[in-house]
Formats: sequence, C-alpha cells, structure tokens
Amino acid sequence: MASCEITALALDMDGTLLTSNKRVTDDTRVTLRALLERGLSIFAVTGKAPGITARCLAPLRLPMVCLDGAVHVAGGVQQWVDDATIEDRLAARLLHDCGGPCYLLADGATQVRGAVDEVQYVDWSDQVGKVGADPLHRVTHLVFTGRERARLATVRRRVLRLAREAPGAGLSVYLTEAPFHGCHSLFIRSAGCTKLRGARAMARRLHFPLDATMFIGDWVNDIPLLQAVRFPVAMRHAPRAVSECARAVTLFGNDDEGVSRLLRAYFALAAPGELGAPG
Repeated sequence: MASCEITALALDMDGTLLTSNKRVTDDTRVTLRALLERGLSIFAVTGKAPGITARCLAPLRLPMVCLDGAVHVAGGVQQWVDDATIEDRLAARLLHDCGGPCYLLADGATQVRGAVDEVQYVDWSDQVGKVGADPLHRVTHLVFTGRERARLATVRRRVLRLAREAPGAGLSVYLTEAPFHGCHSLFIRSAGCTKLRGARAMARRLHFPLDATMFIGDWVNDIPLLQAVRFPVAMRHAPRAVSECARAVTLFGNDDEGVSRLLRAYFALAAPGELGAPG
C-alpha cells in the first residue's frame, strides 16, 4: 500500500511511543515533526490522564485521546465523551461490595485503597490520593489488584452481578491472564470507554477518516482500534492477540526506536540526523 493513502497517525503511549522510562526520544520527536510538516494529522491515544500525557509529549502539542477514550483534547480544549464513565453510585457500590486493594481514576486523578504497589498506577495521572478523600465523579477506571488470580475471579463475578442489577450500566470487565509486577489486575470501565470511540470522536473533530489512519499499539485495549483503522501496526512485544490484528509488526521495541524506525521506513523519511535537530 502506498503511504500517500495514510493521512492520519494514531499512537498508543505506554509500551509504544514512550520508552520504559516514560519519555519520547529526540529521534522520535524529529520523525513526528517531519510527518507533521508533510501535513499528516498525528494524535496520541492512551489510558493516561490529559496532564501527564501532555507532559510526556512536550514540546510536541499533539491532540490527545486520554483515559482510554473518555476525554479528548485538541487546540487546548478538553471534551468528555458521553457515557464513557462509570455511574457515580455504581462506582461507590462496587467499592463497597468488592473488598481488597484497588485504585481508580476519577476526573483523571488516581485514588488508592489498600496496599497497591505504586508502579501499578503512578504513570496514569498527575494526582494521587486515597479512596474516600474526595467525592467520586467521572470514574473512568476501577482496578482491583492482588497476587491471587482466583480471588480476583470471584470479585469479577460479583462485579458482573452488580452490573446486571444496575439498569443500563454496561461495564467492560477484564482480568489479566499474566501478573504485572507480581500482581494480577481486574480492570473495570464503562462499556462506552474505549480507545476506538475516543478516536472516532477525535477524527470527527479534526476532519479525517479512520479508514485513512495508521494506528500503532501494543496491548489488548488497542485491539478494537487496530481493527478499525486502515493500517494497524503492533509493537514487536505485543501479545499474540494484538499482533494478529495488525498488518505489520515493528522490528524493534519501544526502547529501540521501534515507532520511529517503522515510520521512517513506511513514509520514506531520511535518517534522523538528516531531518534536523529537535525543536
């Protein structure tokens, strides 16, 4: 496929655009700047809150789909997507009826209950507090965590029961197959909170079609968007379920300029040193 058929580029952040120390390299910034100068629309699609996303991207001022699609930011204007949050009373009931350590994102800020390893949530938002310290509002993610997957499977059944009892409360519930830093996680979101829905809202706002978009991602929450775009790309370390949705897989990982190398090859860009210094 000729690169001229792609007019927009969507990029996941963690594990894709960002290195393991949560930065965008100078090489990648130069590459993205060259594509912007060619007229390509570029935006980030991430689970992170808007503030921390903007800092990671600086000095690039890219449009952003944040909190897994619940909110998008373009031209300095932030908009929430309708029905992308867990209803406040349902979120409070889930917390009350489902015990154990957990963290949640409310209005983009992280609130923690119990002994949750900081590494599991610190990269999600700028602010961290304790569950109960602030009223729940715009809850986008509720995550129960623990070393015993069987216990979280029991919590999952309880969550699904509570969701059935709440009229119109569609939830997306995902229990990790493998532990992250020694712990499993049970992710709960509104069914309307998806990267695909957020990307569609951004596409309408910026007037470009998803069927002329390349998206690069690396995790299971990227799958619906990978399946919707013209040219889906998976990172080399992505799980098999993710890479099976892609037309291409990067030859290098996020710590080895995987995104920049693929984009330079696909769009026939010069090497970074020939493109100029980062701005």
